[in-house]
Amino acid sequence: MKKQKLSIFCVRRLTAVVLCLAFLAVITLPFGVHAAGKGRVVRIGWYESPVSMKDESGRRSGYDYVYEQKLAAYTGWTYEYVEGSWSDLLQMLKDGEIDMMGDISYTEERSEFLLYPSLPMGTEDYYLFVTPDNTELTYGSYASFNGKTIGVNKDSIQSVFFQEWAEKNAIEAEVVELTVSEADAFEMLEKKDLDALVTIDGFGDPEKIVPVCKVGSSDYYFAVTKSRTDIFEELEYGLNKINEENRYFNQQMHEKYIKTTGASLYLNEAEKLWMASHGTIKVGYVDNYLPFCSRDEETKMLTGALKEYLEYASGVIKNADLRFDPVYFSSLQEALDAQKKGYVHCVFPANFSDSDAEDLGLVLTPSIMSSEIYEIVRLSDREQFGKKTR
Repeated sequence: MKKQKLSIFCVRRLTAVVLCLAFLAVITLPFGVHAAGKGRVVRIGWYESPVSMKDESGRRSGYDYVYEQKLAAYTGWTYEYVEGSWSDLLQMLKDGEIDMMGDISYTEERSEFLLYPSLPMGTEDYYLFVTPDNTELTYGSYASFNGKTIGVNKDSIQSVFFQEWAEKNAIEAEVVELTVSEADAFEMLEKKDLDALVTIDGFGDPEKIVPVCKVGSSDYYFAVTKSRTDIFEELEYGLNKINEENRYFNQQMHEKYIKTTGASLYLNEAEKLWMASHGTIKVGYVDNYLPFCSRDEETKMLTGALKEYLEYASGVIKNADLRFDPVYFSSLQEALDAQKKGYVHCVFPANFSDSDAEDLGLVLTPSIMSSEIYEIVRLSDREQFGKKTR
């Protein structure tokens, strides 16, 4: 009997394994290897940046890299990485020495040499960056940029945006077109060979460079050299499959790789002035509103999700020391009244529609947390509940 039970157990385990493998095959095949591209080697440009980087062990990561692997899952491509500076790789792409490259903005001049797909891989912002010890160049004083040496990547859209921004603000600066790596450009900035550097939002190492002001933004694409129409068709296929699977893929990638490393980690001049004049940010919160917020009976301190959020937020900004002072209230109305009188700067939670907030004279921040709400019913009422919801 024991042997029979053991046999049944083994059969069940074997059956489960087989079913799992069959299930994986079913969900993997539609993931799609575009038949024409299976096994094709694609020479792709690689330059070190926040969107494409390698760790100390040589393992690749970043926005571009993850996107490339996602495309390979649909097209069957294998990549041959060709490394160099962004400017050199762009020229290689135009000359057909590499097949494809990410992080390419569209221009009419480039479209004569390159093929652009219908869907972008994202949107990026371009900032003027300086070294942390540079207090001379400031956003509010455009005259401080006159006569300064500004580095931009050669033939980049960033150069165009900076020229337009400088002309609009009557700035006369010396523009140096760079063909070096981003690391070398940082070194030029550190050695004072450059006063400022124009580059993408993804850079933001407070020990090396900090953003001063934004000069432009644009969509950017995977671009294919003109002669490789076969790769271009497969690229279109892959991008559309990614979009069909998850229309928020670009946004999620930006949140993960760009927003957490770039200029959003710094306060602008107006925000720094506000902080200087107000100091600690007083946050009014509603008591007995767990799991979001409450006042601990023993410690008399804030507890709940809001406590964790404020602890996290206090260390995010790189060029300011954010400090929060939670103040509890027995009701939301009491907290709002205190805000109107200036006793607190903001109130949590605020479950208002935009229209209600306008009527109350309030400004809503982006959502800082969310929760799902479920309705629980007895099994005996399940059928009746289903009829009500139809």
